[in-house]
Amino acid sequence: MIKLAVFDLDGTLAELGEWIQPENVALLKKLEERGIRVAICSGKPAYYLCGLLRQVGLKQPLIAGENGAVVQSGITLPPKDFWIQPYSEKAKKSIAFLKAEFDRVLPNMWYQPNLVGLTPFPSVEEELDIIQEIIDENKTKLEDIEIYRHVDCFDFMPSGLSKKAGIIRLEEMLGITSEEVVCVGDGVNDYPMFEHAGLALGIRIPEKELVDMNFLCVNDALRYLISKTEEKYVIDSSENKEFLRKMRNELFSFGRNFASPGGSSYYLGTDGTPMKDKNRETWITSRMAHVYSIGALLGHEGSESLADAALEGLKEELYDQANGGWYAGFSADGGIIPTKQCYAHAFVILAATSGILANRPGAGELLKEALEVYDRYFWDEKDGLARDTWDTEFKNLSDYRGLNANMHSVEAFLAVADVTGNEMYRERAGRIIRHVIGWAKSNEWRIPEHFDSNWNMDLECNKDTPDDQFKPYGATPGHGIEWARLITQWACSTYESEKDRYEYVESAERLFQRAIADAWNVDGAPGICYTTDWDGRPVVHDRMHWTLAEAINTSAVLYHLTGKAYYATKYYDFMKYLDEKVLDHENKSWFHQLDRKNQVLDTVWPGKPDIYHALQATLIPYSAIDTSVAAAVH
Repeated sequence: MIKLAVFDLDGTLAELGEWIQPENVALLKKLEERGIRVAICSGKPAYYLCGLLRQVGLKQPLIAGENGAVVQSGITLPPKDFWIQPYSEKAKKSIAFLKAEFDRVLPNMWYQPNLVGLTPFPSVEEELDIIQEIIDENKTKLEDIEIYRHVDCFDFMPSGLSKKAGIIRLEEMLGITSEEVVCVGDGVNDYPMFEHAGLALGIRIPEKELVDMNFLCVNDALRYLISKTEEKYVIDSSENKEFLRKMRNELFSFGRNFASPGGSSYYLGTDGTPMKDKNRETWITSRMAHVYSIGALLGHEGSESLADAALEGLKEELYDQANGGWYAGFSADGGIIPTKQCYAHAFVILAATSGILANRPGAGELLKEALEVYDRYFWDEKDGLARDTWDTEFKNLSDYRGLNANMHSVEAFLAVADVTGNEMYRERAGRIIRHVIGWAKSNEWRIPEHFDSNWNMDLECNKDTPDDQFKPYGATPGHGIEWARLITQWACSTYESEKDRYEYVESAERLFQRAIADAWNVDGAPGICYTTDWDGRPVVHDRMHWTLAEAINTSAVLYHLTGKAYYATKYYDFMKYLDEKVLDHENKSWFHQLDRKNQVLDTVWPGKPDIYHALQATLIPYSAIDTSVAAAVH
């Protein structure tokens, strides 16, 4: 448990010569509110830090000035506890000698008014090199001192007096151990405290092996520390794993009433009651077959029979005996919903692969039929992409081409390769992925969704109906996030070496980061906006549950692959938002649509149609990166 958080000042808490930013001050106060003492350990004098901390507003700050040589508690003068570390006569003589030499050669140089060490600040950059020359010429005369060169000054400290020594004194004052201390810094004079502390966090540290985690800015490090006080949101914590396990079991229970008498899936209402006035669709039925096959693999009671019901619906009721393939679904009055959709057929494939892994009857035959239909009607070998929609009789092909169907085709193809060993489908996934990366790269990493029959982008598609269920206008950040995960899975399963998969992982990171920058917390409230225009401005501000699910999955995958703290911080943010806004704690499920103020809506997704995205978000964060989710569970 963290009891003391120690921060360097210049380059860490604040840029050189600048104030600590208000948002970081707020996070420091939050750390203190949660029982963590906050200290600044800097090369600056203690009295300077004392004045700074008066403006910050912490209640019980601790100070280690002059790189740990001077330690005090609080910001009152005189301080309640004040301590100067003892040091040798040899060090005193060395420091006095250097001061005399600097005064002789650089008589106008300013010195920081220290109590112990010597900190000269040259007026021009060239004088730093002059100081270095004096040091080099007199090495034999310098005993018992440590030398730190910075961008604007030098620190000369008695040997044994370091930030580490200052922190040890703070530990003695508080009665804690080094394992209960976290240190955050950016420079060479921070290295001793990195070595000592239980947790070392760097800010752009080149020698990454010196720290446990390396951050781009202190705001990310502060938010990571805040997350450590709420362990159930922290990736890889036992509390987070338990949080997801409990949620997963509740989702399985919530969805158990989906099956109609014929096996096709009802939409589920807010409390899990079937919405029998809604269509019963193939893609939802396939999703439920998939998740309850996973339930069977996990040993969840009742999942086997539920998976069998959904698979039966796919094999019988929803299958077109006359023309082959699967109907889009049935209306509430039993009428056939026209068209044959690539999107739905991709999910049939996914359902069958999961059914095979769960040893469900008929799943093998279902996969064989689904692949034959898909390969005959939807796969375009010439383009290396999937066609989108046929009429019900498979006679007329729509001119529309879309990436949503291709995305779920990639998901299905990877599952087929994992389950059957047929690598042709993994290669197909790669062909689609290369197209998507090319389009995204040329569009500032915002993925175009809609195309004509020649695969020309239609960036204005559905501009008048921007919240369309399957063909929304503009960029869909949630799809950028989902593609990032699928690209990463494919790359890691295709290439053994980090070098070979580098460009794909880099593309995945760019897609994720673009989506988060455009859509996460950008309109005054937490959440991911559903769509943006092509300049990244939100169009539909509603929050869809599936975008959050994919954000949870992808941040976890990229963190476990790259080790970058940015993704762990984002995972924490998404988990906290899920718990506070998206989880329906009363009905033990996820709200599927919220407005920009995080109030429940049902304009795009009435009720809670299925549990596919939410359920996968309880598994993928801790599954093998290179393996489809059901195969990973298996």
